[in-house]
Amino acid sequence: VDMQLWVSTDFDTVPTNGFGIPLPGLFPLHEAVLCTTEKFTFSIPLVDIFGADLNGNPRMACDDIIWFAAHANLICTDEESDFAEIHCAPAWANGTHFIPQPDEDWSMYNYVQVLCDDDCCPLDDRTECATSFAKIPENCYDAESFCFDKLGAQSKMWGFYTVLRKFGHYTFDIKMAHENIRCKQPGKDVGEVYVDYDKYGFFVRIVAKDGYYIEQDAIFLSKSIPAATFPALPFYPYQHEDLHTRLDEYSNIPVPAMRCRDAEQEAAPAEGSVEENIICPPHAKDLYFIVHAIICEGHTIEEKPIPSTLD
Repeated sequence: VDMQLWVSTDFDTVPTNGFGIPLPGLFPLHEAVLCTTEKFTFSIPLVDIFGADLNGNPRMACDDIIWFAAHANLICTDEESDFAEIHCAPAWANGTHFIPQPDEDWSMYNYVQVLCDDDCCPLDDRTECATSFAKIPENCYDAESFCFDKLGAQSKMWGFYTVLRKFGHYTFDIKMAHENIRCKQPGKDVGEVYVDYDKYGFFVRIVAKDGYYIEQDAIFLSKSIPAATFPALPFYPYQHEDLHTRLDEYSNIPVPAMRCRDAEQEAAPAEGSVEENIICPPHAKDLYFIVHAIICEGHTIEEKPIPSTLD
């Protein structure tokens, strides 16, 4: 009569009661069906499990593991009475017990593993290269970074977006994804992003740490909340590919016009625009900003000195 399914690359995300016993009522996938239903199929895109790369393909890696647990409430019937209801009983897909004492709870889980052969190669080997995102330090008062899961159904991958609240200079950390990545564990620092933001434009410098290099990167900048998170056109209109360098820059990215003035600025002459004499409301300068990069371990062919700050 109803089914619940939990699927994840992170075993620790299964909902439990605090003692290791899973709670199928909190499983993210669930469905109620007619009592005569004997089979039902859940279809889950791989990008919902692994996230997507720059081309929208699932970011699977060889030997990745997908954990899952399937639970259902069944109506047991008497074959001779034409589906006459006898009683209702819970059922689990046969597998490994969640707790070592099955007499206390017999819930079970399973797993499948990604296997690769010599011909595979859309798969992303994250021991060499990995998706990475810029994240502002938490002690910054004029900007704040948020996990993509704050966007709800719009997000299909791990990462961060940042709200910039005023003009200025900003320094971000570049966080590299790792196996079973979660927002509260943003990965290791593999570089920095330097931003210079004023009313004339946006300047971005992306720098990988020594021992890493940038394979490709992309930038999202808008006054509106991101409509999508995977870094592909037209959502990320600024992109560089095949870089193989520790340094990349974007200059003079236009900033959306604001037809208002700061309270501390003098009013425009009488013949000026009436709109330009309106004082900007709170958050008028807020910009949604994302830097995505594929960062690889190793050294570029030609190493050059890297400036650590904006010139």
